[in-house]
Amino acid sequence: MNLFRKPKSRQFLIKQQQKNAFIGREAQIESFRINLKQRPDEWCFLFNICGQRGVGKSTLIKQLRKVSDGANFLTTYTNHSEVDALAVMERCAAIFEKQEKKMHRFNERYKVYLQKKEEIESDPEAPKGLAGFLGKSMAKAGFGLAKQVPGSGVVTPFVDEEAIATQVGEWTSFVAKKIQNKDEVRLVNEPIKVLTPLFLQDINEIAENSNIVLFFDNYETTSDFLDAWFRDILLHPDELYGTFPFNLILVFAGTKELSKSCWGDYREIISQLNLEPFTENEVEEYLVHQGITDPQVIDEIFQISKGLPLFVDTLAAENHNDFVLGRRSNSTLIEYFLSGINDKKRQKLVLEASLSLLLNRDIIAVLNSEDSADELFNWLKSMPFVEERSEGGWSYHEIVRTQMLHKQRLLSPNRWIEIHGKLASYYETLCSSFLFNSRQKWHNSSWQNCFLNGLYHLLCCNPNQGLTKALSTFLNALERQFSSEFARRCAEIVATAGRASAISEIQFLGDQLLDGLRAFNENRYENGIEMFTLLITQYNLDEESKAIALSWRGEAYRLIGLYEKSLQDFDEAISINTNDSWILVSRSSTYRKMRRYHDSLQDCDRAIELDIKDIRAFTSRGETYLRMRKYEEALKDFDHAIELEPDDAWSISSRGKAYQQIRQYEEALKDFDLAIKLNPSDVWTLSNRGFIYRKQGYYQRALEDYNRAIELEPNNARSFASRGETYRLMRQYDKALEDFNSAVGLKLNDGWALCRRAETYLLLREYENSLADFEIVVALSPNNDWRLFTYSLAFRAYGNLEKASAKVCQAIQIAKSRYEKNLDDYRTALTLSLYYLSNDDVNEAELLYESVLSKNVRLELIQEAMQGLDEFLEIFPNHFFGKNIKKRLLGLLET
Repeated sequence: MNLFRKPKSRQFLIKQQQKNAFIGREAQIESFRINLKQRPDEWCFLFNICGQRGVGKSTLIKQLRKVSDGANFLTTYTNHSEVDALAVMERCAAIFEKQEKKMHRFNERYKVYLQKKEEIESDPEAPKGLAGFLGKSMAKAGFGLAKQVPGSGVVTPFVDEEAIATQVGEWTSFVAKKIQNKDEVRLVNEPIKVLTPLFLQDINEIAENSNIVLFFDNYETTSDFLDAWFRDILLHPDELYGTFPFNLILVFAGTKELSKSCWGDYREIISQLNLEPFTENEVEEYLVHQGITDPQVIDEIFQISKGLPLFVDTLAAENHNDFVLGRRSNSTLIEYFLSGINDKKRQKLVLEASLSLLLNRDIIAVLNSEDSADELFNWLKSMPFVEERSEGGWSYHEIVRTQMLHKQRLLSPNRWIEIHGKLASYYETLCSSFLFNSRQKWHNSSWQNCFLNGLYHLLCCNPNQGLTKALSTFLNALERQFSSEFARRCAEIVATAGRASAISEIQFLGDQLLDGLRAFNENRYENGIEMFTLLITQYNLDEESKAIALSWRGEAYRLIGLYEKSLQDFDEAISINTNDSWILVSRSSTYRKMRRYHDSLQDCDRAIELDIKDIRAFTSRGETYLRMRKYEEALKDFDHAIELEPDDAWSISSRGKAYQQIRQYEEALKDFDLAIKLNPSDVWTLSNRGFIYRKQGYYQRALEDYNRAIELEPNNARSFASRGETYRLMRQYDKALEDFNSAVGLKLNDGWALCRRAETYLLLREYENSLADFEIVVALSPNNDWRLFTYSLAFRAYGNLEKASAKVCQAIQIAKSRYEKNLDDYRTALTLSLYYLSNDDVNEAELLYESVLSKNVRLELIQEAMQGLDEFLEIFPNHFFGKNIKKRLLGLLET
């Protein structure tokens, strides 16, 4: 027997056991215990513990875990340390493994994901912005609606969907090129979709022999991503992920009740455990069990703690025999607690240790000395406000730490600077001990943790120097070669240091950086612009950092269609870094949007000159030639890009668009098929392939592509409008109308979708709705002859022949002017014939039809003319001359 561990007496042992007993929350614990004793099919499936900070939610979870363990349940625990659903799954898998329950399927695939993700992020050729989307579904890059850009004075009613699709196509193409294996490409592009089913399969296998409780602490933080994840699992078990085992219980603990919009459907199976501060009687009962029986001391502790269990526990932690009573009117929690610590070394340590985000034995040695580090650290760990972190190490509870930091700042500003300086130096030395090259360290989690802790202390002791280092790190982490997750953590450290130091300017900056990153990931580019504008205008960035900030802001301006502002930023960035091919190609894309094709070509040429193997530059130049209708040159560039990289999905899809433009549909389909095979989540290519299927009359195939596109990107107005048009051509007008409504709701000023909805209303004989839409459509594009023509049909069907004639005459004048400039424009001639027909100019209509049909007209043009005539006759089925023309067209089609 180890004599040093021998209890002093039975009385001493009883006293210690009394201290360790859990007092309070008996009703909540008993409710949970009763639930576990029932049959699984009778369980309450979800417990929601909520209450203010310090009320004991985490402590209650610990007790519920003990109850679960006692009932032979397997448990896992996660908290705010996990930043996404992937991290939550990883943490649960690690805890199960400690309980000798391995999650083989998930672990094996997750290791592959981490390996491939690191390979991609560390590749110097990775496209800018790619790292920010690894870990998310790149198919859901989003097409949100932009709002007014701060400081621009311009309201942008759209984001450039094509630009975003091109950007996402570039990312997914790089992933496909880098990885090759198609299953691994999907794993990297859509990790949640791939890994969640494996996670659930493993959970179900474990549940065959064990009941399970999953505990989620700090849910007010993690609900941002976990709510959606859980809802997808619960609402779509077969289509998306799989099923939860029936013998599994969820426990969420947070400061707020679960969102009613997310969990309202499950309110009948949620057990709500609302925690309030302890009453005076509960505080007394608790303290008596801790060996504190003096009524005056109990009253003091109750008054100062306000009944918050964390504070009660903290104040009960030390000897109270020498307390000076009656000080509650001017004593803070920390002062009262410190007065109970007789050892001055411990008293000093408990304050100074609060300055460190992370606590371990080595940190204590830095703050004091090697000789006493073990003893002091073991004592500090026993304090009720010190928590072990799931990712390693210990830390103070946030409420207690906040009060201690406040006291430290007031006690001695010089000592504050001195301690943070010592800790910054400690972490700097620790970082330099890692034997990594300059690139490897940025992707090593241990080095990152050391660096960020050191940055925190530098910001606290030397804000100016710390900010310079933080902003340089943040911006470089956003650049191609580094990880945006590291940038997020860097921004978080800035905000944390600002709060700890009570320097509002630093906290504001950190919050702005975090919001800017979230904005980019959610395609709220206006907020991203605001963040980069702040950095560019308010901080003295070095030249390299400034060029990075300008190029990102220029990209954001381009994506929301503010091309002049985009161009200004790219110009300035290039003046700083003249040899950055990425910025050159991005500026070329802006020039292309501005129809400054010559300038766009020059930038691509320069980028190719810098790197003859720059696939992005060749493909971008091909896109410019495509806009210039120089199809031969475009195809040549796309061919060259594909020759450099045969599996580059972006180049292949772009070549497909070129073939589509010159109506070589079979060649276009081959390219779209291959691009979709390489990247099944490419919404843009799916929509383009659907367009060709629709043009060829393969409506069911078109619907399949549009359905898939909408599944991948539910907010893409283009996909809804295209599917609606397919339904319209199939004469399924109710379904068409539903899709056009969705498209218009997502993109209010989409003239094409509005026009098609107006035509659908017309075919449904809802004339007033049709006229209302046409009024908006024509206002958006007053010189579009087809829209004026269909507007006239609505007036005619409504019975307003005067306005019908006026609108169709306008359409005739526009089309006639275009045709007279090019008499070989047979498409316009056939359209003009229909206009004459609808205006009862039968002779003009027949002469034009006869003139055109006597030529060697492509079959496709006759089919288009037939489609337009069919829609006219559907509205006016008894139109005598229209039926005669249709017979003539049918005869040509049959021959």
